[in-house]
Formats: sequence, C-alpha cells, structure tokens
Amino acid sequence: IFTRFSNDIARFWESGVLEEEDSSTGSSINLELAKAWHDECKKNHPRCQLSSTSLPTRVIDIGEESSNPTLYETMTGESAEYVALSHCWGTDSPIEPGEEKRDSRRIELPPLHQWPQTFRDAVNVARAFAIRYLWIDNICIRQGDKGEDDWKVESLRMSDYFKNATFTIASTKAADGSEGCFSHRSPLLTRPCRIQLISETSSENISPLELWVCPNPTLKDFQGYDGPLSWRCWTLQEELLSRRILFFWKTQLAWTCLTSNASESYPDPTSIEQAPKDAVGFNFRLSMHVPIIPDDLAQRSPYYDFWCRLIESFTERNMTYQRDTLPAISALAITMNKSLAVPDRYVAGLWMRDLTVGLLWAVDRESKGRRPVPPGQKNYLHEGFSAPSWSWVSMSHCVVKFLRAKEILPGGWRNRYTATTDPQDYGPQILCVHINSSNTYGRVIDGTLRVRAKLSIIRINLHPSRRGNRLADFEHPNSNGLTWKLTMDYVNFIERRVLKRELITGDCELDGGDTSMLSSYVQGEQILAYFLPLLAYATDEGEWGRWVGLALVQRGEANEYTRIGRVAINLHSTAYILCDLPDQDISIR
Repeated sequence: IFTRFSNDIARFWESGVLEEEDSSTGSSINLELAKAWHDECKKNHPRCQLSSTSLPTRVIDIGEESSNPTLYETMTGESAEYVALSHCWGTDSPIEPGEEKRDSRRIELPPLHQWPQTFRDAVNVARAFAIRYLWIDNICIRQGDKGEDDWKVESLRMSDYFKNATFTIASTKAADGSEGCFSHRSPLLTRPCRIQLISETSSENISPLELWVCPNPTLKDFQGYDGPLSWRCWTLQEELLSRRILFFWKTQLAWTCLTSNASESYPDPTSIEQAPKDAVGFNFRLSMHVPIIPDDLAQRSPYYDFWCRLIESFTERNMTYQRDTLPAISALAITMNKSLAVPDRYVAGLWMRDLTVGLLWAVDRESKGRRPVPPGQKNYLHEGFSAPSWSWVSMSHCVVKFLRAKEILPGGWRNRYTATTDPQDYGPQILCVHINSSNTYGRVIDGTLRVRAKLSIIRINLHPSRRGNRLADFEHPNSNGLTWKLTMDYVNFIERRVLKRELITGDCELDGGDTSMLSSYVQGEQILAYFLPLLAYATDEGEWGRWVGLALVQRGEANEYTRIGRVAINLHSTAYILCDLPDQDISIR
C-alpha cells in the first residue's frame, strides 16, 4: 500500500497536479487509498473479521448512482454488507420518510439533493466501495413522538449495528449535517514528501537513498485528531464499538481497525499495539472486541477499571438532554457485560460486584476537560431527568473522576493492611439495590441502595479550601484540588492497643459544589452530615491511613439518606473506629 500510493503521490507531486487532483479529503485518490486499507484488512486481519453481517431493522438502500435511495425494512436474519455513519446531529431536522406502503418493505425518501451534505457524502463513499446499504441513525430509527417506542428498542441494538457494519464513516470535523464529511485542503501539507539522497562519491550503479518525510508527525498515533464528533457523548460508543472506522478529519483521511492505524500522512498501516493506551494500559476499542480473561476468575475484572476510565472520558463530552446519559452508553454497557468472564448486574451506570469502588466517584471541580459546545447548541438540559444521588449519573453534567482502584483496594500499593488488622471489616454490607427503570440499560426514574453500615456524624465547613501541602496530596490520590474540610465527632478508637478518644479530621468533595442547597442541614458555620465508610487505604508515608466513603444527609423519613459528596477521613495506620458504633440498615436514594 505504502509503495504503490507513495509512488503515485510522488508522480502527481512532481508533475505539479497534486493539488488539483487531490484538493479534497473525498477525492478519488483518497477513496482509492481507503479501499486499499479496507481490502488489506478484510484479507489479512483475522481479528477484524465480522462475526455477523445481519442487517439492522432498517437500512438505506442507496441503489445505483442514477437512482434515489429508499428506506428498506429488512427481514429477520437478512444478511448483507452495510456501512454505518457516525455524525453530529446539530440542530438539523431529521429527514422525513414518506408513507409506508402496505405489503412493501420500501419507503420513499426525499430526493438525494435535498439531504444534508454529510448524508450525501456518506452515500458517495458507500457507492465508491460498491456497498449497497447505509445505516444512519436519524433516518433508520423513527423520530419524534411516534418513534419513542421504536427508539427504545433500536437504541439497545446499537452495539450490534456498529459492530456488524463493514466499516463506520466518521464525519469528525462537522458540527451538523450541513458541513459534510469532506474538506478542501492542500495535500502538500499532509502527504508524505519523497526526498532522494545522492552521494557525490556514489557509484552510478547504486540507486539513490529515498526518504519520506511527513509534514505532521503527531498524526502517526492519531494524537493530532480532535473535532466536534469527539465532543459528543453519543459518539463515544459508536467509535469504540466499530471494528473499522474511516475518519474524515479536517485535513486528511485516516483509517483504524482492530489491527492497525493508517492515514494519508502515514499510508502504510502501523500496528495498533504500538498506539498509546489509556492510564490503566487499556486500548479501549480493542477491549470491546477481544475479551480479556483474567488468570484467576476470583480476581477483580480489569473491565471495572476500564469502565471507570470510560465514564471519566464520557463525562468530558456533551449532550443535549441529560436524560440521555444512560442510553448514550447503553451499547457499551451491554458489550462490556458480555465481555466479563462472569456477567454482572448493571445498576444505574455502575456494576453490582464492583459497587464499593464504583460509589467512590467525585466531581472534578478543577477539570478543563469539558469539550466546547458548538454555537447554537444546547447542553445538558435537565428536562425529564432523574437519577439516584449515589450514582455518578446524577452529576453527569459535570466531569466525574474515580479513585484508582488498583491503588486503594486490598493488595494495591496504597493498601498495606493485613488480614489480621483489616479495616474493611468496618465497611458496609450492601443488602440490595432497587432500580426503577423500564429496561436494565436505559433511563432510570429512581433507585434505592440498601446498606447495613456504621454511620458517624461529621461536620463539614461551609467554605471550600484548596489542597496545597504535600501530605494532603499523598493522603488522597486523584485529588481534584477543591475540598471542604470536616471534623468527625469525638469517637473511640484503638491505637497500639490503647483506648483513645480524639477529634478526627478529613476532607469532603461536595457533589453540587454549592452549600446553599444544603441550608436546612447547616448548624453555625458547618453542615451536619453522616459518614458512610467504604474503603481504607494507607499512604506513601506509611504512618497515616485514610477511610474513603460517602457524605450523606438525612431525608424526611427515618433511615433514608441522600448522598452529597465523597469523604476521606484521616486515621493512624493502626487506628480504626471501634465496632461499638451500631450497625444501621439505611436506604440511600
């Protein structure tokens, strides 16, 4: 691929017609290059082969170039190749199909020239690949009030739709359908340039040394990529679930599959194993398609860390309606549960067997990671939204961060407690979780977490402060910078077998960040709340430890509580709150 196309580019370059022949990312030269990447993948990449080619419920039959596309209602089990489109809806109105005809599976669509430019470009790409069917969500899924039931069904099938597509077209640079997939640009700024090195002492029989120089090296590992498509919550699962993606960046064309990456600047595919991984060593897309089976099934699955990192990335993005938070990751949750060695129960964006760690999320007040919102678009409208306070979903309009579980769980390098002095004995017993939802992976009306635990009274300062000392940074990994200091009422604890009674201190990261919402719980200059301990871990210093858990306030009814933040309590390494604190059965909503 590299030799053939680089030689072609060199020929165009040297003849002076490169800019004329290749002025668009959708040029015939580029689409030929894309087809070469696609053909190479289908022939030589076992990992990328489709397990199924079943068609979605509806697809667009693009037909011949002279014909107008129609919407086709497929038959159960019908198989064929199709292309999917990943795009930003923007403020465009969806295309309205015509009336369904009795005994016909075909529905008329408006003339192609009336379609948004992005859709027209996608049709051209599918035709260039000689693939008859195209799937576009806001055409193939019924829209509006009449389409509510259809949307509930089809949204749960999205994991299969993107996984089974021959490839996905990613219109990365377009904020809405009017901008199109293709861009006009100078290929001289993206195509590799051939340089011949000729030595003055070389023999005439020795060919000159050829070097190829890329104008932008950052694009080799896709590090230079960013655009409106990567700013939207919905498109994260579309990217991670697609086996092959053809990216239309603003300046060039790029390709990725489960085996390799390539671009105009680096047309010869490079192994995806060499691509940068996330902080816990995951290649997100690969993990969604190639299950990771731990050596010991009793160990905590690495997919739980993957999920925490995934939610952090997800909450940096934008969506129009906050009520779509769970539907926008439903396909990822379904796929992850299938990848787990032992299937788990999904509860309001968290996993039942990893709930103790999952509950330890906090709002990142210092984050600058939120993607920009294109002009004219609304963001996280609260209309029709509800979620239990203990789930990160309740604060999904903010950037959310989790504690690094591999550090603070037993066996992690921050957790040096032994089995004989295990503070986890004082952690909660999760009795049950009840979720009010029409489907496991969809929108949640409310949810109740039933816990048997020891609650301590804490008093949280009304005014926040910033962490600045070295010890505080050690004590609380993944600190978000802004914290509300707190004290715990005098409690009995044992240190070196001596009974003591001291004032315990700590920090709280309030979820809402606005203490005015908690005015009914204020006493003087402090908020009266309760501490629910979840995990304990040691610090680098070894002399200090920390309990981490939740800050709760009591609701109107007895033993009913609402989460208001994440708490870290300072403890000596061998000092634990005595078990004379009574066990209580409480509900958190």
